[in-house]
Amino acid sequence: MKPLALPNLVMASVCFTVAFYEFLTWLRVRGRLRDLAFAATSLGGALFNLACAGEYNVALPVESIPWLRMQAVTLNLTGLAFLWYFSEQTAQVKRRAVALFALLLGLGSLAQIIGLGDLTWAAGRTAVKSVSLPLGLRAVYLEVDSGPLTDVSYYLGVLLLAYLLRVALLYRRSGARRESVPLFWMLGIVALAYLSDFAVDEGLYRFPFTMEYAWLAVVVLVGQQRSREMLEAVAAKRALQASEARLLASLEEKDLLLKEIHHRVKNNLQIISSILFLQARRVDDPSFRALLQDCRNQVASMALIHEDLYRSKDFRNVDFSAYVRTLLSRLIGSYRGEGSPGSRIDAEDMRLGIDTAIPCGLIVNELCTNAIKHAFPPDRAVPDPEVRVLLRRLDSGRILIGVSDNGVGLPEDFDLSVTASFGMRIIGKLAEQLGAELSVARAVPGSRGAGFELVVPCSVPAESP
Repeated sequence: MKPLALPNLVMASVCFTVAFYEFLTWLRVRGRLRDLAFAATSLGGALFNLACAGEYNVALPVESIPWLRMQAVTLNLTGLAFLWYFSEQTAQVKRRAVALFALLLGLGSLAQIIGLGDLTWAAGRTAVKSVSLPLGLRAVYLEVDSGPLTDVSYYLGVLLLAYLLRVALLYRRSGARRESVPLFWMLGIVALAYLSDFAVDEGLYRFPFTMEYAWLAVVVLVGQQRSREMLEAVAAKRALQASEARLLASLEEKDLLLKEIHHRVKNNLQIISSILFLQARRVDDPSFRALLQDCRNQVASMALIHEDLYRSKDFRNVDFSAYVRTLLSRLIGSYRGEGSPGSRIDAEDMRLGIDTAIPCGLIVNELCTNAIKHAFPPDRAVPDPEVRVLLRRLDSGRILIGVSDNGVGLPEDFDLSVTASFGMRIIGKLAEQLGAELSVARAVPGSRGAGFELVVPCSVPAESP
């Protein structure tokens, strides 16, 4: 192994390593084709340096021809990969330009692969090159002169370099001033390599060909840029994680505050309910005592919603089906001993926002209270008395709430629009507040009974928990 070939082997190893790393990066991310484009560029640089090492290690000038052809092929393909990288990085490369350069570089590579005799490399014109090295050292390598097709490929590379410079300028003018700086550095390095090779060919000075060093510099430069991007991404990720931790802590604090608010509201409503209970015990008038009991039930129905929210992880929505089951059980229990009926609940699982759940809960409370108090009078026995609640989802996010019984039924002259009942007026006002439709419906099948249906529009369709 000649000493002049060793640096190229080292550079080839570096480029191979970078190409492998970039390919693994692309496999992990997949969405960023510029990683794959740069992997292809690094692989081309590695193969070019390998070909240069082979050229510097030959014993006869004619033995350098296969390596020179390999250099030309890999330079063409590396230039095409570099164009792809610029396209993915800047989004300023025209498709027609990519197609044109791909055609020309492909033809240049094909000519080198076929050989075409002296048209690519003139085997009859050989030379012994003596080159200067740092620290006063000198080295010798063998070479043959290039043919016309190889010269055309050389100037095609200059044309590609000029086009990429135009792309970098457009990219800078688009607002990417900072991102365009590494691109100009890369182009400057390749341009200096072309000038150096031209000067050596013309005998202006004696120094090693620098194209292989240029591609190594490009690979290292982009690698350094990528490393800085990764460090910035890590810093940004840490800042984002810290911000996310602060937000989560703030949300937890707000959740605790909301939990405490619902707990306190529930406790205050229970205190009001207890006060009403104590006042009812001091009242001798049965009608006034019943009125206080109705008020207590209304307060309890609101407290029940805040209790549900206090125990839930979702402070915006109420499990309305579970709420109705608990509410009806408590209502029937509060009238136990007065011929209280049984209950049947046919409810789909649904969650309602608190602004909808509270008025709906009050309406269910009033309708069930009316059924318990008036549908089953002591002087008219009803077999298996029962209050039924129905909850259903309808189209467009609406919900249906039905309350019915198998009791004595409504008076024949009952008119929902002109009723003077205080409870029904409360129901009408709450339905109006919700924008809901209240109507008299069928009772429990097979009985005279009474039934009411409420169709409530919801801005958000009810969801299963």
